[in-house]
Amino acid sequence: AAAFDSALSLNPNYAPAYVGQARLAFTKGDVSGALALTEKAIAQLPAFPAAHHHKGTILLAQRQPDAALVAYRRALQSAPDYLPAQIAVASLLLNLGKLDEAKVELAALRKAAPKHLHTLQLTALLAYVEKNYETAREAVQQALQISPDFLPALGLSGAVEMELGAYR
Repeated sequence: AAAFDSALSLNPNYAPAYVGQARLAFTKGDVSGALALTEKAIAQLPAFPAAHHHKGTILLAQRQPDAALVAYRRALQSAPDYLPAQIAVASLLLNLGKLDEAKVELAALRKAAPKHLHTLQLTALLAYVEKNYETAREAVQQALQISPDFLPALGLSGAVEMELGAYR
């Protein structure tokens, strides 16, 4: 917190410091304060993708998925290759059941970061939802090779194996 305050004392328009303060506020449960600081960052630097991404995270926590999606997409308008926003959009669309849109976003994510943990996890999740369990197994196993303790992949792996009859 002190580092962000120091940065802002030197440059009161330094958007990354506002986002840093917003992240700290958010982790402490001050959602409205986090949103206000994020909006301040966006006002200072409208094309700052991290600020729009963080705004999306806050809005999602407030159970506003449509508004979160808009914020994530604004991050991508500023920086089309901004991986955190690409992951967030694909994940949110999958969770909302918008599979056709999710497939488009996931294809872009696979192109940008084919071996990224979240790319593999989301690929596995989409395959699972579509009942393509062999593809889901392959992708989730790749994810677990990268991070053996990644809880979403562990849970999905168990569900896939149940569907494939491994536990009968």
